[in-house]
Amino acid sequence: MHRKRRLSLWFSFIVLAATLIIWQGCSDENVPPKNKGTIAVVNGTVITKIDFDRKMGLLSQEFLRIGKTLKDAELSLLERQVLNELVGNELLYQESQKQGIEIDNRSVENGFENWLKQFPSDKEYKKALKKWNTSEDEIKFQFKRKASITNFIDNKFSDKIVISEKEIRDLYDSNPQFSKQPELVRVSDILIKVAPDADESVKNDARKKIEEIKEKLKKGEDFAVLAREYSQSPSSSKGGDLNYFMRGKMGKPFEEIAFSLKPGEVSKVIETKFGYSIIKVVDRKLETTVPFEAAKEKINEYLKGTKLQGEIAQYLQELIKKAKIEVVWKSDLKGNDVTKK
Repeated sequence: MHRKRRLSLWFSFIVLAATLIIWQGCSDENVPPKNKGTIAVVNGTVITKIDFDRKMGLLSQEFLRIGKTLKDAELSLLERQVLNELVGNELLYQESQKQGIEIDNRSVENGFENWLKQFPSDKEYKKALKKWNTSEDEIKFQFKRKASITNFIDNKFSDKIVISEKEIRDLYDSNPQFSKQPELVRVSDILIKVAPDADESVKNDARKKIEEIKEKLKKGEDFAVLAREYSQSPSSSKGGDLNYFMRGKMGKPFEEIAFSLKPGEVSKVIETKFGYSIIKVVDRKLETTVPFEAAKEKINEYLKGTKLQGEIAQYLQELIKKAKIEVVWKSDLKGNDVTKK
């Protein structure tokens, strides 16, 4: 599967190695696992509460990033989806093993080494391992597990799905998502974190620190260098680079200010749910029309992905009917039992 689709918050369980994705999103804001209990057993294989809490922590942070606080009803739905995803992934992995799919250890090592680059130091890497109660061997196993599932799905479904030229043209003509490139802005960020429940003295200290950084910028110091040195954002190792994003992807007022600046301009200090930020606009791209030939590959992958999701969902229903699945954990939310349909 070659498409790189943004993680959907209201997802279906499709080839997502949940624990691996969570490790990739590790940060201090993520909610630590509550306990190491079992939440489900799938054909004799245990799915742990720690896996569940990691996934919930990541998704909750994604909602916070776009400025949305989940209500209990929304958390309830999310819990059910996460449980379904974990069970679905385990069933797919078990099927991949029955088919004798083998993964080259070198490819696992390459994936692991690329993933490791997100950590600015070995100290930070070991801190993440300890925080999430895991090991290097377990992380490598998750890379191997994900590759096994992906190869299994490619062999069973992906390579057999064919999209016609007419299907591609019809979607291009009817959906601006594929015929238009929306306005984009590329931003770098320096963040000094402040917890939502921090007292005034902590907030004042953080504000003082970000103001000192702002003064350094006014004196001509390099934004990327300061981001690497001071920023507490996951993007700090990349000089603060957040890459391109469109409207509606970031919370206010961060997004409003980002789209109000010209390339090269640096913002005032911005207060968000995460703390205090300074942003620099690196580049902007205006909305443009995408020629059909340039959009074809993206549309083809989208349509293949849509059909693939349907095929996998149907296949998983068949696996579930045959599987022995026992759910032994109930939600912490009042009135929500994730064992119920």
